[in-house]
Amino acid sequence: MKFWEISFLSTTLLLIVGLTAFSQELNKDYTGSITQYNSNFTGIGPKVYFLPPPKSKTEQLIDLYDSNDRKDFAKKIIAELRYNMLLQELKNFKNNGPGQHLKIPTDTSAWQELIARAKNQFDHVYTYSLLNAAGLAAVEQHLTDQGTVYLQEAIAIAAKEKDQQDLPTLLHNLAAVQLYTKEYEKAAHTAQEILTRLNKSKNYSEQADAWMQFSMANSGMKNYNVAEPNIIRKAIPLYNKAKNFEGKIIAWQQLAQVYYEQNKYTQAQWFLLQAQQLAKNKNYTADLAEIEYVLASSKLLDNNIHIAKKEFLTALILARNEKNKHLELAVLDKLGEVYITLKEYEEAENTYQDFSNLKAELKKDTD
Repeated sequence: MKFWEISFLSTTLLLIVGLTAFSQELNKDYTGSITQYNSNFTGIGPKVYFLPPPKSKTEQLIDLYDSNDRKDFAKKIIAELRYNMLLQELKNFKNNGPGQHLKIPTDTSAWQELIARAKNQFDHVYTYSLLNAAGLAAVEQHLTDQGTVYLQEAIAIAAKEKDQQDLPTLLHNLAAVQLYTKEYEKAAHTAQEILTRLNKSKNYSEQADAWMQFSMANSGMKNYNVAEPNIIRKAIPLYNKAKNFEGKIIAWQQLAQVYYEQNKYTQAQWFLLQAQQLAKNKNYTADLAEIEYVLASSKLLDNNIHIAKKEFLTALILARNEKNKHLELAVLDKLGEVYITLKEYEEAENTYQDFSNLKAELKKDTD
């Protein structure tokens, strides 16, 4: 027999054996519920349907990270981080206001009673101070609409006073809430009003803050050609004049966010690196964890997976050191996604377990 005939017959035989084995595998009952089955039966009646084999642990993990539930929860984490940033941005008056020694009420009706009493006494400074405190308390309870109402009333009262030194602070708080609720046109208008009132002021930090709010409002409206130059040419030089290094770090972070929104990851990463270096030089450790997280996220979007993994691991350590649990949760979520992409399934599973434990811990804290 010729060589090619032997080769052909051997290949055919192997193919038949393989298909038979595959067929047997397909016809396997993984549930154990079918006790009698004749695979050679060709008579009348429905064919036996075998359920597919159960998914492996790895397949289940991949499905989990690709699920809408996981993606929706990831959005909630980001929203919580934005909320925490809002709380950090809100300001009290320099002397904490006339009500600084006041026992803070715990509900809306108690605030209303206290404010009404102040109005009856015609103490306008005390009244708008209380309204500011009530606004901040409402925002802390996620009642941003109510907080806005309090702040707007405080602004209306403060604007009538001869000494309007507290008005920029009230306007700053209102603009911060408007940015958080994505009312970008209103936020830009409020920031412009602050800048008008601070025109002759020597308080460079307050001016820089207002320029940042104006710029981020324009970024929210996708007016990037307005946002970018105002951060670079207005806000950052003013932070330099004031020697406000933390403000400058935040400005660089938010400038990176402007580029990030335009998918300009290289530019975003460059400004984040500037922010990171300054934070290290000034030992502002609280800023480093967030900078590292955003850097890693931009590397992930830029498909620079291995560097993203390294930076997420650094961000995880920093977040844990700072006891920033919401940021830690965000890092664990993204780190798991990186491990899945790299097919490092054991690490992905361990990371998901850490994520689930921390999620349960945070839920217990809020219950």
